[in-house]
Amino acid sequence: MNKALYRHLPAVPFEVVMIGGAIVTFSQGNWKHFAASLFTLVVCFVPLLAEKLFRIILPAAIHFIFAAFIFTSFFSGEVMHFYKNIWYWDDLMHFSSSFMIGTFMMMGLIIVKKRYKKFFVPPWLSALIVFSATIAVTIIWEISEFASDEIFGTFSQGADLFDTMMDIVYETTSAAIAAWIWILYGKSRKVALITPLLNHFARLNP
Repeated sequence: MNKALYRHLPAVPFEVVMIGGAIVTFSQGNWKHFAASLFTLVVCFVPLLAEKLFRIILPAAIHFIFAAFIFTSFFSGEVMHFYKNIWYWDDLMHFSSSFMIGTFMMMGLIIVKKRYKKFFVPPWLSALIVFSATIAVTIIWEISEFASDEIFGTFSQGADLFDTMMDIVYETTSAAIAAWIWILYGKSRKVALITPLLNHFARLNP
């Protein structure tokens, strides 16, 4: 088996459920949720695309975490109605998505430092890069949610402006936490779960 596909195996259970969701919604003639099921299934393969596009190796844990997030956010939120039935689900997804993006930014900085030996950025500036880039991506995410709600009739942003503003607050807080963790990582301080993941990623990409 291709090594990249082998690393992707932890994501397969989520993809199987999404395929099941596509089959069920298709049989029901629920085209909106059928499209959502197919979309989330395709998005789950983004880590494989990223490996080829950026010539990197992602840990199996990243394939799992990314698929788990796609499953719990868009698929569970829309197709399984978690956004409507669990009041805090949207807040939790925005906080976790921002932190996940921040982790990806950290990995990006690790790759840049390895490929460009003369590249040096002060710790405070690299932390600012992690924070700013994460915020930029989350803003794009908010715009995509707005477009999805307006065009496809989804329920991603809730019912009012307050919900959207709170999403931004959660995302900003999470991005700040990610930036602080990057500073600690640069000082060789251990952060549970994150430090082992970043170290593993660094070893896979010498």
